[in-house]
Amino acid sequence: MEPPELPMVIEDNFDVEQIRVSDRVPEVDKQRLLELLNRYKHCFASSLKDLGCTNATTMDIELNSQRPVVYRPYRLSHHEREKVRVMVKEMLDAGIVRESASEYASPIILVRKKDGSLRMCVDYRMLNSITVKERYPMPIIEDEIARLTGQACFISLDLTSGYYQVPISEHSKHLTSFVTPDGSARFGKATAYLDDVLIFGRDPTECLERLEEVLHLIEKANLTLNLSKCYFLRNTIDYLGYEISAAGVKPGEKKILCVTNFPRPENVHNVRQFLGLASYFRKFIKDFARIAFPLSKLLKKDTVWTWNDDQEKAFVKLKTRLVDRPILAIYDPAAETELHTDASRLGIGSILLQRTKGNDIFRPVAYYSRQTSPEEKNFHSYELETLAVVCSLRKFRVYLLGIPFKIVTDCSALRSTFSKRDFIPRIARWWLLLQEFQCSVEYRAGVKMGHVDALSRNPIVSAEEPLVENVSAVRSISSEDWLHTLQLGDTELCRIKSILSSNLDEKGLR
Repeated sequence: MEPPELPMVIEDNFDVEQIRVSDRVPEVDKQRLLELLNRYKHCFASSLKDLGCTNATTMDIELNSQRPVVYRPYRLSHHEREKVRVMVKEMLDAGIVRESASEYASPIILVRKKDGSLRMCVDYRMLNSITVKERYPMPIIEDEIARLTGQACFISLDLTSGYYQVPISEHSKHLTSFVTPDGSARFGKATAYLDDVLIFGRDPTECLERLEEVLHLIEKANLTLNLSKCYFLRNTIDYLGYEISAAGVKPGEKKILCVTNFPRPENVHNVRQFLGLASYFRKFIKDFARIAFPLSKLLKKDTVWTWNDDQEKAFVKLKTRLVDRPILAIYDPAAETELHTDASRLGIGSILLQRTKGNDIFRPVAYYSRQTSPEEKNFHSYELETLAVVCSLRKFRVYLLGIPFKIVTDCSALRSTFSKRDFIPRIARWWLLLQEFQCSVEYRAGVKMGHVDALSRNPIVSAEEPLVENVSAVRSISSEDWLHTLQLGDTELCRIKSILSSNLDEKGLR
């Protein structure tokens, strides 16, 4: 937990110069925005003393241990102690903290901010370790971004030290007590995980209508905003680590810096850290697995540490690809959708693509790849291709369920799968999982599937848990059917069969 930064002092009325609004916004919309903000001026804090305190909820801390958390204060220099005195006094004057004689005491630490100034934080690690965690699930980032399909105008609101606007229940306040070299204090208000609000619309008019609704709710909940950190009527906005616009979504610049500024790894632990950071954006990078393969090899057990040209090139290339900040289309349930899949004994991969009405090309929405397990490496090519389809459908289920789409593969045998009645047991179990989808299968030659081929042949993610096999009855399959399935999975035999069929048709024979 950290104390808030002082918000800007707001004059009696807002003017356009105080508002962070896009220069491209028409003047009439700027004036409408200004009128709206002045109408709800009381929802913006002009000082720490003006912070809101919501009446909608309270923060309750439940412990699984009754043993108090008590720490001595960390040592500070004379200069640091003076800074802490000023910070604590500001919070006392604002009513954010109160003097405390609690049996609980967590130490404070100072962290240097980007501008060189100091920020005071409380080290609540020990208190957190005995706190019963909240069961409320956080929204899934991908689901939240998918809601922005077709939106072209954005507003971002920042609650003034929003984590201090939630009151702590009376029987929990003593648990938040912190200690400095000069004494102890406790918080009267709680922390929150998120304190930003995103408003979106197809145009400024829709955005302003929604802004008015949100300001009314903020007023009702007795919360306050920080005008200096609010952004209005933008065509691009930073949201959950990404940059969102009408064109799509790409990695946020601040998040990318964490990867691009990462020093050259000196051991396996560093490699794992780097790949963990870079993999957060793997869905944006075509051939991510192929590029990262020299690095991922270092993570294998009993591998001798070596850093040669292959690793250096992979390290630099991943950074370069992220610096370019590739853009992906935002998923649109109304768009034409294709799922391109491929498989090899090394792994499986797929690309989810969409083409919106009026566009000529398909744009990638997300990439997916993983390694095959030792058992899966022994599968026949037809089984591997089927596995790629099943795993990809499971990966993108939330996008594909309920809409018609096309599966594109370089395995010709999959075309006849939907019309077959008899399968080997493993294939039967897999295809039962696919019955809930509205999909068709299209075959394309392997030379046209290079964009997804690299994902399957150079995966980086380890194999997942085996697919659930919950079928209770399977039709029997004869040796002739099994042979037929193998023949359908052989490209050369399919080519010969096609030639023979063509010759027979020309002669009118059957």
